[in-house]
Amino acid sequence: MITLKQLRHLQAICQYGTLHGAASAVHLTHSALTRSLKNLEDILGMSLFVRHKNGMDPTEFCSQIIAQSEQVLLTVKEIQREADMARNIEEGSLHILVGPGTKGLVTRRSVPEFFMKYPNIKIRISEAMPKEASELLLKREADFLISGAGSFVGNEEFNIELIKPIELVALASVNHPLMSKKINWDELIKYPLVAPSYIPKNHPFLKALARDTNKEINLQLSVICSDTLTLKNILLKTDAWMIGPQLELLVDMTDGQLGTLNIQPFDSINNLSVIEIKDRARSPAAQRFIDICKKQLSPEGEIDKD
Repeated sequence: MITLKQLRHLQAICQYGTLHGAASAVHLTHSALTRSLKNLEDILGMSLFVRHKNGMDPTEFCSQIIAQSEQVLLTVKEIQREADMARNIEEGSLHILVGPGTKGLVTRRSVPEFFMKYPNIKIRISEAMPKEASELLLKREADFLISGAGSFVGNEEFNIELIKPIELVALASVNHPLMSKKINWDELIKYPLVAPSYIPKNHPFLKALARDTNKEINLQLSVICSDTLTLKNILLKTDAWMIGPQLELLVDMTDGQLGTLNIQPFDSINNLSVIEIKDRARSPAAQRFIDICKKQLSPEGEIDKD
């Protein structure tokens, strides 16, 4: 009988292309993984890989069954998750993905409150760009993503639930040459732009920029860095500027040394949202975390005490 362990080992060998790399990934010795593969090949009655000096290539049959084995493992993972959900909210785990430009809104506001209420739930927070986040969600390796929704609009594999529309602002040092002036985009784009992540073509900021200028402006990022303090120091020491969510920037970066550039016209909103796989049941723990996020970002910023 084929076991789940053998399927996991098969996945690892296909992923790493060598027994040595796969053995390290699944925490087995080389000989133990070799035995596992041989047992699986004996059960199936055929070889699954072509060995050569640089590694191993899956046979045609192996390539045919690898997708099925992936689905089996995903199904088993979902069964375990459903069991965790059926027990209660007081135990289990959450793997939450956050976008680089909005992680402060999530981690600093909501995680401490959630942990105080549910200390037995293990929480893992990972920063992820849209492509990586999509892969992790589809592999069921994360519960949900909290980020701007722009990159996921129109993708039928995901549900998008709005948490809060966040105003985007342009920030720079108070000593920036354009500070305290009414400026247009043609003036601003002469200066270097920094950002916590790359800006995709469907980002709300670029859509607003095209709308406000009636033309496509090619913005080149000089620095991409998810660390807010690093970006702040760049702004303080140079004539660079950045675009980001107003709430996070006000919380993390403004202390009198930075200011908002007065761009005319400029009106852009980033819809901070929960992105998750369509038709996948949301766990009670996930729902409570999302509820806390929404209340923390409400005008009152208060959490129910129940």
